[in-house]
Amino acid sequence: MMYKDLAPERWFEFSTCVQMANIGCDIDRTVRWRDKKNYEYSIKAFERALELLDLTIADPKNSGGRLTELVRLRELLIDYFLFDNQYQVLDDTFLYNYFMYFSYIAASERGL
Repeated sequence: MMYKDLAPERWFEFSTCVQMANIGCDIDRTVRWRDKKNYEYSIKAFERALELLDLTIADPKNSGGRLTELVRLRELLIDYFLFDNQYQVLDDTFLYNYFMYFSYIAASERGL
């Protein structure tokens, strides 16, 4: 586990928007490191994003319809970053915009 000090119970305390905003930060790092041709750092950032996404998927509050979106997102991210992007759904701009919405909401939840 790359987030060694992050217990699932602690992660589950965060709202879904805060969880997604944190995942988005690691996805943003993935893209930035990839663009700088530092594939080692890019893969590490992607692994962290997947780890947080897996914790978000395991969070009981994210069951139901939200769970479907999270699992589909995981599938699309893996296809986009590790395989041939066969679904042709994601690109860097889409990812930035998708996660930015969560960042805005998470900031408003904190009163920023």
